[in-house]
Amino acid sequence: MSDTQKLAVTNDSNVGIATSQEAYQQYKKLLVKETEENSSPDLSDWKVGSAGLYWEPDDEETTAKLVDKEGNESKISTTIELGLMKKGNNITMSVEQGIADYVKELALDDMNHLPSSKVGVMIHYLSEGIARDFQTTWSAAPASLGGGRGRGGSKADREAGKRGMSKKEKNQLFAKLDMNNYMDDIQNGSMTYEEAFAEIKSAVDKKVELEGLGYYLSPNKTEGVLLYDWKSIVNETYKAKDDVEGCKLYMKRKLEVVLPNVFDTYFADNYNGSNKRLTTELSKSPLLKFVVEQMAKYGVKGLGTSGFGDETGGFKQDDNIDSTTDILKAVGHKSKGDVIGVHLVKFKTPGLMKPRWVCVDVFENGMQKLYLYGQEGETMTIVN
Repeated sequence: MSDTQKLAVTNDSNVGIATSQEAYQQYKKLLVKETEENSSPDLSDWKVGSAGLYWEPDDEETTAKLVDKEGNESKISTTIELGLMKKGNNITMSVEQGIADYVKELALDDMNHLPSSKVGVMIHYLSEGIARDFQTTWSAAPASLGGGRGRGGSKADREAGKRGMSKKEKNQLFAKLDMNNYMDDIQNGSMTYEEAFAEIKSAVDKKVELEGLGYYLSPNKTEGVLLYDWKSIVNETYKAKDDVEGCKLYMKRKLEVVLPNVFDTYFADNYNGSNKRLTTELSKSPLLKFVVEQMAKYGVKGLGTSGFGDETGGFKQDDNIDSTTDILKAVGHKSKGDVIGVHLVKFKTPGLMKPRWVCVDVFENGMQKLYLYGQEGETMTIVN
């Protein structure tokens, strides 16, 4: 079919992380810590997937818990016998192209809490949907969700990455900062001014904590928690150009700056700004060959298929990036107008969100232009 693509859900596919006993036990420890300290848990220790479906064996039977974003638990019965994994248990689905592309994109994204295979993503949402609607689930965690049956995932694969806060949680936090949201309770006597001020102070402390971890909490309700206030940064690069708001063209074309001012933020001072997350982002871009050693340092996935190996005793990458000019040379950008900024960007359109593009922001002939360079040599020019 021209507009569909088959997703073969095979029973021997595995993904590492997701709804595992290990993840649930970690969540429980954080919950105990929160109760003991009567305060929010350290957000730097909070793991992706803290909310979700977890299997928790006990002495008599295997039970499961469904945990929502606020930490509320619902006990889920485990009455659906999982059975054995064997050949012939495949499920083949013909789906629209957009569904196939997006499921693949979710599986390949190292930054989310989901399993790393298409099967795992499908089983993750199937399991949570059945649990939520029918209050029942499988008798044990499927192998594709990090369960013990079948091949399963390695311990390293099951370890979740850190997250700061979901978009919903961020918006709830901003609501707690607004005194107007407490006035009805104050007026009807269910809350005092002192209690309202205490709630606001607690919200301010949490916001400061997140920002101290390097996150940017956008007041825009449609945006999640970001690593940078990229719109302000891009606008700042255009401060010398009258009547030009640099971020508008990005927003109009559904582009998000993942890493602003790439050289200054990451490569300057001998890769002083590097970390695992930013290295992972750059590994999806045409600058991959300049971050190979950083990938090896942080254990970033994909090194084995990056074209580099350790046969000679170490990972050999191309020469270091010592200036923005080196980045322009690496992507093959020729001088066209004034280069205002060089950023790493992604599209926010479903199906196009995985690749990372080096974006050369140029002011040319009185007009802003974005020259995009992809990992496979693709190029794109965006103008108003």
